[in-house]
Amino acid sequence: MSARSLRAAAVAAAAVTLLAGGAAAKDPPVVHPEAARLLVAGPLVGAVGPDRVAIWAMPGPGPGGSPGDGNAAPSLEVAYRVDGAPDGEERRVPMTVEPEPEGIGSAVARLEGLAPATRYRYRVLLNGRADESTTGAFRTAPADGRPFQATIGLASCMHPGRDAEQRAWREMRKSDPALLVQLGDNHYGDSPRRASQVGWHVAQRRVTHYAEFIKVTPTVAIWDDHDYGKNNSDGELRGKEESLSVFRRVFPNPSFGLPDTPGVFFRMSYGDVDLFLLDVRYHRSPNGAPDDAAKTMLGAGQWRWLERELLASKATFKVLCSGSTLIASRADGWSLYTDDRLRLIGLTRTVPGLVFVSGDVHFSTVLTHAAPEGGYSLPEVISSGIGVSASSASYAVLEVDTTAKDPTLTATVVTLDGQGQVLGREPTTFKRSELLPVR
Repeated sequence: MSARSLRAAAVAAAAVTLLAGGAAAKDPPVVHPEAARLLVAGPLVGAVGPDRVAIWAMPGPGPGGSPGDGNAAPSLEVAYRVDGAPDGEERRVPMTVEPEPEGIGSAVARLEGLAPATRYRYRVLLNGRADESTTGAFRTAPADGRPFQATIGLASCMHPGRDAEQRAWREMRKSDPALLVQLGDNHYGDSPRRASQVGWHVAQRRVTHYAEFIKVTPTVAIWDDHDYGKNNSDGELRGKEESLSVFRRVFPNPSFGLPDTPGVFFRMSYGDVDLFLLDVRYHRSPNGAPDDAAKTMLGAGQWRWLERELLASKATFKVLCSGSTLIASRADGWSLYTDDRLRLIGLTRTVPGLVFVSGDVHFSTVLTHAAPEGGYSLPEVISSGIGVSASSASYAVLEVDTTAKDPTLTATVVTLDGQGQVLGREPTTFKRSELLPVR
């Protein structure tokens, strides 16, 4: 191993030791020296628009990006250019490093003024240095409201302790997703403690196939129970503010909740598709509360936001993204929240083009929920288990074609064995004409 690799290994080992130390909950999996890179974690391509993108990286626990660099703050920047353009057209944007109380920081660069539907290449430079692991690419979104053809990846349930390889990411990458939506259980730390949260996120981002995926695929995320707090946790979780603070640091989403309603929910557009990413934990009533009108999955503020934004949306498809399933779990899902579940399905009476996607249950499938009076049957795409078991995996992708006369959304469920070999692909297509309220 070269001196540079040894130094990077020392950075990684120090970071994980620092982050995991003293954790009352499960410690993050150990990062082995042979997996070390120039950065402790990242880069991750975050939310993308037609003219902008966010790039995230974690430089290391020391003030200079690695141990022994004195008191100099690490210098990070993103160099980028249109794919195929000469090196002389490369531009550079500094990354702002936000230190963590535990002594390790993350950094984000926001690139703006980009061209729609254009592929770019980039490098993250730490103190002027870059290597293959910090070099990636991304494609900007189509112009807002523009019809397009593309694939959106869906994934949930990633446990680097149970599946250190997560070969399913390699298979999903073959479909060249324009966007990845992570539907929660992005790790299994089961604790809101800040050190545990950061350490588990770092461990997941050092999984080789995942690391290769997120440096070339724009990624947005919400949480579910295991990466929010303990199993089946809800709005009564003590320490949930710490979970939210860390999540905001490690995922450069477009926004997080509202000024008067905290959480990880937000809305984003990709061409003429709108995605509504929901927070089903921060304001959630306990699962065991009486199943009456007072029991809520989203909380009053998030409900007002969702219904207002859906009615304002002119998108061809409107994708609702939730960590919890509608009926697939009888122990921890919308099935225990009758009024909220019926309220959500009832949106099909007034909002065309709705599709619901979820995670949590460690299997993937496509369901259709019966139409309420005046509404239409609501599709649900469950994508769960991409990295939670060393013996099997599953996920789903959405193939979107809004250029067709009758726009389509095809949900394909992929199942794999422990070696990443595909066992099956099951596509289900929904047409826009099937997702219209009854007039």
